[in-house]
Amino acid sequence: MVEIERFTLNPLSFLLIGNFVLFIVEHIYNQFVPLNVYLPGSLLLNLFIIVHIGKIRKFNSLYLIFFSFMMVSLIVAFLTLNAYNSLIVTIRAAWIVSTILVVNHIINGKYRREYFEVFEKSAKAVGIILVANIVLSLLLIPNAFVPAEGLKSLIVSSDMSKKLALIILPFLFLSKTKNIFTGVFLTLYLLVGTRALMLATMVVLGLIIYFSIRKYLGSSIGAKTAAGLVVICSLFLSLLFTVNLRSGDITNIMSSVDRIVIWSQYANVIKDYPTGLGPEGAYYLIKENPTRDGLDLSDLSMILGESELDTGTATAADNIIAKRIRVNKNLEAKSAESLFFDLVGSYGVAGLILIGYLLVRLFRDIRVAATLQNRDFSIIYVSLCGSIVYGLFNSFHSAMLFLIILFISYNAFRTNKHNRAFKFV
Repeated sequence: MVEIERFTLNPLSFLLIGNFVLFIVEHIYNQFVPLNVYLPGSLLLNLFIIVHIGKIRKFNSLYLIFFSFMMVSLIVAFLTLNAYNSLIVTIRAAWIVSTILVVNHIINGKYRREYFEVFEKSAKAVGIILVANIVLSLLLIPNAFVPAEGLKSLIVSSDMSKKLALIILPFLFLSKTKNIFTGVFLTLYLLVGTRALMLATMVVLGLIIYFSIRKYLGSSIGAKTAAGLVVICSLFLSLLFTVNLRSGDITNIMSSVDRIVIWSQYANVIKDYPTGLGPEGAYYLIKENPTRDGLDLSDLSMILGESELDTGTATAADNIIAKRIRVNKNLEAKSAESLFFDLVGSYGVAGLILIGYLLVRLFRDIRVAATLQNRDFSIIYVSLCGSIVYGLFNSFHSAMLFLIILFISYNAFRTNKHNRAFKFV
């Protein structure tokens, strides 16, 4: 315990509570002035914890390599971006480094026996707050439900509310202190959101159901088959529920054209700056040059045009793509709308290696996670998988904090010599 080693409060609890308060403050503040107050506030919180902890635990060489690549990307950002944007990228880099140092110290240091209990209690508390937020939003916000997007949010931003709900879902269903009612409520909330959110939620649900059935029926072929059938039926019912609440065709690719156009711009930045431009530096480069060309999408236009794809309008698919390219160049820069484009655009080759490393590990570890032999590891695994799937089509920005926590926790379980679950992996 810390007083922060003086506070009678675990440093992880202090970190989580502090950041949650900052999310609320930023959401309220942005109702009046659109300004990122979370980033400097969270950075100061990290520095406060570091000062009071004193000696920071040595970190894995993997992090040292990552920090080295980040320094190179910051140098490139300094040489490429204007002074103001370079400063923002540098502050964001300082926030990420300080977050990694604090989280690594807590999870791999003397608090490692306590941290998962803190996760469970925090997930339960946040779940209750999110349920209250959803109810209040429905009661107090006019037209709170937006078809194909989800609910508007009163206490924290809608985007942060969705990410928090997705991340804590496995804790509510699989942990020792389950909260099934809150879990079901948040599941329904997530399923009426965007297609990306629906997909990520269904992945999380599928893993939770499969792991739970495998736990009680064993690992025989019959048990695996039964678990698979139950998962398929459950996801099919979830899909029917979601489709009935959407205003448009769930398979309509044309609603994703804007995202494809944005990705083409970021892909071109990645091609031009393979070392990266620092945390979200690609965004600031495009913001400085909104008319910057993306990758050539003429092949995609030709394919869609030749397939005579139904766009739901009188306009052909290839013409819609051409129009969206023109429109996006006349708008301010948009987020990459993808965790993967963010990571590679930010850290270049290092970001690509990190993604590959994580995907390979997740694929290899599913057999271990499915046994629920180490329930804590399985919960972290499902939560991380859901976040990665959601990250295919969305950026994480401030919620990167939770990805860092999940990644370091996941890595800590894998490298724990006393974790029997990995004895034969």
